[in-house]
Amino acid sequence: GITPLSVRKHEQKVLRLKLEIIPPLVSVVCLAYVTYSVLSDSISTLLDPVEADAEDQPNIQLMFYFSALNLAIDMLNVGCFARAKKALGYLVIRKD
Repeated sequence: GITPLSVRKHEQKVLRLKLEIIPPLVSVVCLAYVTYSVLSDSISTLLDPVEADAEDQPNIQLMFYFSALNLAIDMLNVGCFARAKKALGYLVIRKD
């Protein structure tokens, strides 16, 4: 039968599996945005080369924080995937 304990365990499994999906999705979306932005700037620079102003230089602090955040998300992803017991576990849980 359905008991409060079994419902709680099921909710914990669903939450863990969502945490396996959401951080990688956020990481991929951020990576795609940064790739698009850098590629767009690079193409426009190649098409109309001008001397680089100080404003056109990369923001080192922003790059550092973005890299640190991405590293933290990747570490979380590795931790979540290391605990996963089944591939595509979210679908398996939903069938139960």
